[in-house]
Amino acid sequence: MRLDLYVITDERVAGGRSHAHTAQKCLRHGASALQLRDVNLSKEEMLEAATEIAGMTEARTYC
Repeated sequence: MRLDLYVITDERVAGGRSHAHTAQKCLRHGASALQLRDVNLSKEEMLEAATEIAGMTEARTYC
C-alpha cells in the first residue's frame, strides 16, 4: 500500500478541534493513512474517537 499522506491527529496542534474533525478534513483532502494518538484521553474517550473515525473510513476504498 502506498502512503502518500500519513496523518497523526493531535487536538492541541489542531487548535482544540477534535480528532474526528481533523480526520474528516484530512480524508477529504487525500490522506492515505490516519493515526489516532492522545495520551490525555481516557480509554473510553479514545474508543469513542476511534469509533467515529472508523465510521468515516469504512466507505473508502484502498488500492
